Amino acid sequence: RAGTNALHYLVTIFPFYGLLSVLGFGLFLRGVVQRSVSSVQRWYGLYGIVFLFWLVAYYGSGLIGEIPENSTVVLSASYIRYWLPVYLWSMPFVAHAILTIGQWFPSSAFFRFLPSIFFLLVVLSSFHTVILDANHGLLAVRRRLEESVAKQRVFARVLPENALVIAGAADKLFFPSYRVIVELPTNPAMVRKSLAMLSGDVSFYFYDVVLDPLSRANRERLNAADISLNPVSTVADGETLYRLKP
Repeated sequence: RAGTNALHYLVTIFPFYGLLSVLGFGLFLRGVVQRSVSSVQRWYGLYGIVFLFWLVAYYGSGLIGEIPENSTVVLSASYIRYWLPVYLWSMPFVAHAILTIGQWFPSSAFFRFLPSIFFLLVVLSSFHTVILDANHGLLAVRRRLEESVAKQRVFARVLPENALVIAGAADKLFFPSYRVIVELPTNPAMVRKSLAMLSGDVSFYFYDVVLDPLSRANRERLNAADISLNPVSTVADGETLYRLKP
């Protein structure tokens, strides 16, 4: 699992950058064997290797299920922040790979421009992933933020101030304006007991998001606890706010 996660987050998500960094690192290791790199470069590589092995063993060995499709590797996954130091550390290896490829063909006019072409491809690939990606680029993030603001305006109209919302992964839409439960207990008796302990001057709501596995689990646990769900508002396609009646 650690190797799979490392491959996903170090190569798959930025394929062009990742392949060049692997090539550059291989060239660096060859230089170490041939004693053609400086001591500063060797120490730089050593520190990075130690950190990389620690990162792969500590964070890479977990089962990542942050998004509905676990096999998908996307820039917006918060898990990617753990790998950012490796991206920075690998930049010299990417540059080394680009320059070395150009040096392999010194007599060709085309290959004299190859380092510049590779550099441009790395920049364009990263720009597309970070800015233009249809689902997870910054423009898409901006669109989702605008959608979130529109949803929060709906909540402000229909939710009382004393609302407590079982929100699943959509907790950020409600907190801190409303109290939030992210996940209910698996035992139906514990679900009823938990809601009873919180009752009083509290109105319980459930926000159902069809594509959210955590929301689906919460709905199943509410049904198992025989708690009625009364629809209040369809906020978006596949997203409905319910009032609970324990």
